[in-house]
Amino acid sequence: MVAPLESDAVAAVCVERMDAVLAQLLAAGTWLSCALIAAGLASTAIADVIRPSAVVTVAGPLLVRSGIAVVIALPVVRVAAMALMFARSRDFRFFAVALSVLAIIAAGLAIGIGWHAHLQG
Repeated sequence: MVAPLESDAVAAVCVERMDAVLAQLLAAGTWLSCALIAAGLASTAIADVIRPSAVVTVAGPLLVRSGIAVVIALPVVRVAAMALMFARSRDFRFFAVALSVLAIIAAGLAIGIGWHAHLQG
């Protein structure tokens, strides 16, 4: 009767570790996106005050777009990280679910890109 309790304790530790890693990943991604957006806004403000150069004028909006792209990519990165964690822990059912979610996201992205290209002509 002791074995199931030990197994449950090990599983709980693994889940806590996965949660901690995912929380750190999402926090780092959020900070990165905030830093990129802030740098882009500051760069744009500086370009408006000082004589705008081509580099500063292009860099500001590019940094802001990069920060927004990081925010959009965070859920996909989370699912990919979960898939890797499930594969490492040999939990193949959840690994398959995570891969299915990634496939659905990829299909949606491909359809969206194709639809956008179709509308553009």
